[in-house]
Amino acid sequence: MQSSGFSKNVFIVAGEESANQYALKLIHDGKDKNIKYAGVGFKSLEKHDFDLIYDAKKLSVMGGVEVLKKYSAIKDAFKLSSDYILQNKPDVILLIDFGGFNLRLAKKIKQLNPSQKIYYFISPKFWAWRESRVTKVKKWVDKMFVIHPFEVEFYKKHGYSAVFVGHPLNQELKDEHFDKTLIDEKKEKFKLKPGSKSLCLLFGSREAEIEKLLPEFLDTAAEVLRVKKDLNIFTVVPPSYEVKELRDKIKAYNKDINVTCLQADDPMDVMCLADVALVASGTATLQLGLLEVPMAIGYKMNPITMYLAKKLVKGVKYAGLVNILSGKEISKEFLQEDLKAKNVAKYLIDLIDKPDFYQIQKNDLSLLKKELGKKNPYEEINYELSKSI
Repeated sequence: MQSSGFSKNVFIVAGEESANQYALKLIHDGKDKNIKYAGVGFKSLEKHDFDLIYDAKKLSVMGGVEVLKKYSAIKDAFKLSSDYILQNKPDVILLIDFGGFNLRLAKKIKQLNPSQKIYYFISPKFWAWRESRVTKVKKWVDKMFVIHPFEVEFYKKHGYSAVFVGHPLNQELKDEHFDKTLIDEKKEKFKLKPGSKSLCLLFGSREAEIEKLLPEFLDTAAEVLRVKKDLNIFTVVPPSYEVKELRDKIKAYNKDINVTCLQADDPMDVMCLADVALVASGTATLQLGLLEVPMAIGYKMNPITMYLAKKLVKGVKYAGLVNILSGKEISKEFLQEDLKAKNVAKYLIDLIDKPDFYQIQKNDLSLLKKELGKKNPYEEINYELSKSI
């Protein structure tokens, strides 16, 4: 893994879109320019002199049954990663989220090379399901960097010292995200109708999510448009996706709805244009929550996968991160058979038409910033990396 001009080496596994964004920030914010990065991620990492050994877009799955469809790709990525690490012996491995894959990789590497340093950023949600798997972290991970304060106590209970580094999304917030004048200027720039409310549709970042949720979300948007005819509708295209690719999928399903497709290096720079949103559960709910955009959360997966999830998940009532962190349903969740266009449309129309109802959710969302703290995780992790290399 040694490369001309570089004296230090870090191997990163960023198997999902959100993890890839965090990896980009980590590399960009790193002050030590003698580090050579390699690993698994999306093609956007290559712009930062990252040696991409496997394109993570091929690994995009929703879990459970869907994993079987990607088994060959997961197997290839695992072999390439483990072979590369064992041959090149990086100074540190940094695993980001992507629990099933990353914990197996950590196990194999530690068994074959016990001295290899392995760090982990964004813990699997053991506090929600399969708590016993914490033992795997204790065996195979040297340092766990967590993004929620309560996770430190959770790991402490299991005899492991996790490090709270702050939440990456808190670092993405900018004053311009809340500046009405700048937001109106951006709306004009993107040809969204001035003076009209805007609905943002976020289908998820994984291929399987988009395929399953896009029809439901577009049907919902059509229902809202029957009542709110001047509504702007837009979506934020994941950085790993081509804008044309998603635009073509939307047009193929519904040629009558005009959905403006926006893309930005920082998705929150365009998410902030939304007055309301319909969003897949996941990171995007927290992004919108920090922007104080009231939303409905919609999700649908393979029925067998959902059945297994319900059996495994303990003590967690909600699917959306904004609701999990708040401990209550701030944003209404429409899951599985409840994800019906008329039901969701009614909720979104109420948010648009009822100022008091809208403001209650907005006020609750505004409390999330305090929950996530002010630490900068990129600074914290880069500091830890510099100490270890």
